[in-house]
Amino acid sequence: MSFRFITKSIHAYLIDYPVAIVLIAAPSALKLGQSGPVAMWLSVAVGVAALLLAALTDHPTGLVRIIPYWLHLWVDRRRGSVCHRPICPQILRARRLVLLGSRCRCPAHDVSL
Repeated sequence: MSFRFITKSIHAYLIDYPVAIVLIAAPSALKLGQSGPVAMWLSVAVGVAALLLAALTDHPTGLVRIIPYWLHLWVDRRRGSVCHRPICPQILRARRLVLLGSRCRCPAHDVSL
């Protein structure tokens, strides 16, 4: 028996399309990329790719339905492991700052927070 916590429709409506829109719109809405335009355009490119992936996937919200759903999930996993791995240390540092309050040291990067 295959148990799915998130259905295909929920995956599309609550994850795929909103994430793609945020990746495309956030850099300009938050005025990011002024010091590093590469990061801004990388976010927009990943957002456009995510939007195309969602629109071309064979699920109820797909517009063209060319890409099989298993391939869509495979790409999601690869994109997540590549895009989120560099972000994780920053998230953990911010979390430690919030939880511990004052100055602390991040052993992974050996920097004072």
